[in-house]
Amino acid sequence: MIELIAFSWIGAAYFLYAPFPWMIETVPDLLVGVEGLLNIAFTITAIWGVRSLSQKNMPATVGLLAGLAVAVVLYGVGTVNYGTGMRHRQMFLWVIFLFGGIGISEHVRLVWPFRSWSDDSVNASAQTSNSRAD
Repeated sequence: MIELIAFSWIGAAYFLYAPFPWMIETVPDLLVGVEGLLNIAFTITAIWGVRSLSQKNMPATVGLLAGLAVAVVLYGVGTVNYGTGMRHRQMFLWVIFLFGGIGISEHVRLVWPFRSWSDDSVNASAQTSNSRAD
């Protein structure tokens, strides 16, 4: 039982992120390895997302984190082949992507560089109505 507890976090990391860079031997492994690195990046940004979502909706955050932790630990302990893990981890990565997307949106501001003619006409009519009110 002690070994199971000690191995659970290693199994969870292996389940979510394998193959690691030192495990890559073929081109398909390289593609999956890039996916694993992107998953690591989203996990890092998920820390910001968890913090942000917990300030807005604590029960949802706790529920998602508890479900993710239990599922990843159980699958991580039971899955020792990264090919099988690669197919099964998609069921749980959406939670990490959800938190990661929230974290990214909290820290990155994107401005759409193009304006359509409808935006210009709305702004012009708003300025015209404001000048008439004065």
